Amino acid sequence: MFYLGIDIGSVSADAVIIDDTRRVLAAVVRPTRPDMAATAEDLRDETVRAAEVDVSAISGAVSTGYGRENVVFRDRAISEIICHARGAADLCPGAGLVIDMGGQDTKAILLTAQGWPDDFAMNDRCAAGTGRFLEVMAAALHVPVEEAGRRSLESKTRIELASTCTVFGESEVISLISRGAAVADILAALNRSVAQRVAGMLSSLHGAVATETVVLTGGVAHNVGVVSALREVLSARVVVPENPQTVGALGAALVALQEAAQ
Repeated sequence: MFYLGIDIGSVSADAVIIDDTRRVLAAVVRPTRPDMAATAEDLRDETVRAAEVDVSAISGAVSTGYGRENVVFRDRAISEIICHARGAADLCPGAGLVIDMGGQDTKAILLTAQGWPDDFAMNDRCAAGTGRFLEVMAAALHVPVEEAGRRSLESKTRIELASTCTVFGESEVISLISRGAAVADILAALNRSVAQRVAGMLSSLHGAVATETVVLTGGVAHNVGVVSALREVLSARVVVPENPQTVGALGAALVALQEAAQ
């Protein structure tokens, strides 16, 4: 018995196949194309090949994410809030909070002791604090986005940014460059601004600020500079799963397994 979770986000599409013991057989991440239905089908086919199972052996499929309704072969579509909570709780039992930092939004999800979402906050009306914000700033600094996190850890002088807005922030970055500020110092300042924006989101969640263990998911979790900044600003243990981009898909697969067992 095999179960498929598929997370169609605005930037990446992720899929996970598990068996009935909750063992992950395959996890795949690919860019989301404009045709989300075709993206989902191609992703499913690639994931079953990676897992070495047949499509007909999939006993349940749950979709989540921005494009979840476009997954035509799904049994059910579920909010990414639930799926990220379930996936994070499975990977890190006892965690009290999930921060999902994707390309277009950032979500903070407070967990119950059983690993279900208790409350959440979302930054979905502004690119600040998201992967898109970091991409724009890395481009302004002429630094490949995949190198920006490592470069930020080389910072020697602390800089504080006045704006977290993507538009005004880019202007401020250009101004700092013209004044001779080091690229590493600017990158570190950008990462702290992202972490501070996340901390501001948490203030609306009762009990979130006191959480000792935070699970960081989404593509931004690959940025070691952001992870370091979050640990500093939140004063918490920030855990990054081995595959942070597929946590939502894992949660969807776990929901499919749970529903099949009922």
